Amino acid sequence: MAVEIREMVVRTTISSSPAKEPRESLSCSGMEQVKREVVAVCMERLADYLARQKER
Repeated sequence: MAVEIREMVVRTTISSSPAKEPRESLSCSGMEQVKREVVAVCMERLADYLARQKER
């Protein structure tokens, strides 16, 4: 289960990160903001995923 979650988080992170933005342009504080947003999105998607699993 943990591996599935990790894979899903990685996929979510890749799919939701804007490829157009060069990573070098992000400042350190910008990086922190992005990390927080990614974690928030991952947690939301994970909650949805787990809720759907329970419904089955």
